[in-house]
Amino acid sequence: MATRPRLRVLTAAARPSILSLLAAAPLALAAGCGGAPAEDAGPAELRDVIAVTSGPAALVASWVAPDANLEAVIPAGADPRAWTPDDAQLDALVSARAVVTIGDETLEPWTQRVALPPSRTAALGSKLPSGATIEVGTMTHTHGEGPAHSHGGTVATWWTDPDLWPALAEGAAEELARAGVEGARAPSGPAPPWEADAEALRAATAALAEAAEGRAVIAADNGLEYVARAAGMELRVALLELDADGPTSQKGVLQLGEFAERADDSGLLVVFSEAEERAATEVAGDFGARLHVFDIGLGYDPEASALARLTESTRRLAEALSEGR
Repeated sequence: MATRPRLRVLTAAARPSILSLLAAAPLALAAGCGGAPAEDAGPAELRDVIAVTSGPAALVASWVAPDANLEAVIPAGADPRAWTPDDAQLDALVSARAVVTIGDETLEPWTQRVALPPSRTAALGSKLPSGATIEVGTMTHTHGEGPAHSHGGTVATWWTDPDLWPALAEGAAEELARAGVEGARAPSGPAPPWEADAEALRAATAALAEAAEGRAVIAADNGLEYVARAAGMELRVALLELDADGPTSQKGVLQLGEFAERADDSGLLVVFSEAEERAATEVAGDFGARLHVFDIGLGYDPEASALARLTESTRRLAEALSEGR
């Protein structure tokens, strides 16, 4: 198996003073859609760590900077889609040599409010070649009162496709080297650090392809597209926009009902967290769908890497489809 990332979990003793840091390297915290980029601190004022705020960020940083000090700023088990850094976590982001993000505001919406210094931020996927990613139709709407928002564009769960890992690593290495991280480089040679993970994930994907043959899966949000593409599995997305009380998109509910009536529907409705599972329980029952939680490896987990969780979820989805035959 691949070497585990050298991660340090942020502790109170490791946190610098926010008052001293903000004077040297301000991090703009603004309401709405973000503030102006923060000014960079001088090299002597930065800690020699790479701050990571998701499982994929930790994973890719470990590939390209294996000797660096990685620091998990996001708490274990936290979902980057709902997380907002507190003052101590802002301290850590301000003072880090570099910060690795997923690079997509739908998966890390906190980045819209915290304006990270561009010269010290490495965004996964920013260097992926044109045509390598999956695009979906863009939809802009409102929920009654309130500002309009959009769905669609590029599906940003790039780390779920092993074919993209070399390009992800190359782009991350370039970004981290630009940020001043010594020794950051894309792996080379016949045995890259992801080799064992790729083999395990491809085996699970092959099992999923066999189990899914001729049947479609419904997902409550985007994110499963790369897994479905690799398995040749028909995927239909009903954007339910779940919150604690259930779906907030009537259009998504109507889509779910229409998809569930098709003859090739597998009867599975895929969500991406236990919180989403609770929120979708009632609507899934309304249409006779079985709920299935798929962990795409987004959140940070010190006990299991993003790819280990992704592979296990792919295997479990194959089992769920086999059981439903």
